[in-house]
Amino acid sequence: MLVFAAIAAGGSLAGLLVPVFFDPLDFIAFWSSAHVFVAGQNPYDPAQLLPLQHAAGSEHRVATTMFNPPWTLPLLAPLAALPVQAAFAVWVGLQFALVVVSAVWLWSASEGRPDTRWAGAGLAVAFTPTFLLLCSGQLDALVLFGLAGFLHFHMAGRPAIAGSLGALTAIKPHLFGLFAVALAIDAVRSWGGRRVVVSGTGTLVVLSAVALAVNPHVFGQFAAALSAPSSGISQGVKDYPAPVIGVMLRDELPGRPTAAQFAPLALATVALVLCARRLPTGDRWVGALPWLVAGSLVVAPYGGWWYDMVLLLPLVLLTAIRLGESGSTGPIRAGLVAFGAFNIWVSAMFVAWEQLSPLFVLVPPVAALGCFALIRSARPRPA
Repeated sequence: MLVFAAIAAGGSLAGLLVPVFFDPLDFIAFWSSAHVFVAGQNPYDPAQLLPLQHAAGSEHRVATTMFNPPWTLPLLAPLAALPVQAAFAVWVGLQFALVVVSAVWLWSASEGRPDTRWAGAGLAVAFTPTFLLLCSGQLDALVLFGLAGFLHFHMAGRPAIAGSLGALTAIKPHLFGLFAVALAIDAVRSWGGRRVVVSGTGTLVVLSAVALAVNPHVFGQFAAALSAPSSGISQGVKDYPAPVIGVMLRDELPGRPTAAQFAPLALATVALVLCARRLPTGDRWVGALPWLVAGSLVVAPYGGWWYDMVLLLPLVLLTAIRLGESGSTGPIRAGLVAFGAFNIWVSAMFVAWEQLSPLFVLVPPVAALGCFALIRSARPRPA
């Protein structure tokens, strides 16, 4: 863990001291929104964001706007206390640390051996989406931390803490549709599930209250940003491409109806509700979490970018644990080969993003099917 901490510190110093490592990308949206938010102004207004982003080094003619819900803003507000490059350096170190802690929690909650937790952290660090996440300055590590904390504390029998941390997944609610449905089903069926939902809802209410105290109009401003068309200084949500089935379906239909984006999620939700009796109740159902998250990525109505693929890490770690339990070198070698091939594949598609972006829609289902096949191969066969 000291080694991982040293790597995190080194990454932060590199982001701060070496100009070539500083590429704001998505981070500049969070940093500029934090500045506008703490000033009590509209953090979703491109006219206010663009001057800050140009001053920070962005050369884009349109503002990079964050479309995360207002309860995210209190978590981003501390970024406004630092210049953009120093804030980016701190952000890189923080995101790296959150990924490592998340991996350790996920390894433990998935019944990985305590003396092999380093392997979980190592796989997380070697995972290509982790690197792409850190380079872009996105906030998926915070979401992953909430997911891992939910699983860790749920398995430890502490549903209130599990719910509070699980609420962090609402920072990117579009990526957790099936997970949210499963939480609702569990709340109907078990007392522990209800405590999780109540605690998570309370956390979001507190964060929302803080956001409203700073800017009483922030929820209306968020709604307006979601529905605003593109302009000379901004790009509307509807005009952002995304490598997910829903967006591709929308773009193929006349008039590009927004409702089409949600069709895959709606169908998957119906299927999950119909199969609700097969979901384990109480603490046991969290074993399905990696599959629910992977399925949510498959049917997400938006997102699905390269940095979002770090949310496949729970499934990757679960697969590694099951392969290790098999006691056979064959499945373990196959798993390592598959892990390396996946990393190379994602890296190649990222490098050739402009030509290969539609193929990114295959990443979540291919990862899920590959992990399923590896886990099946590791099971002992009847004599």
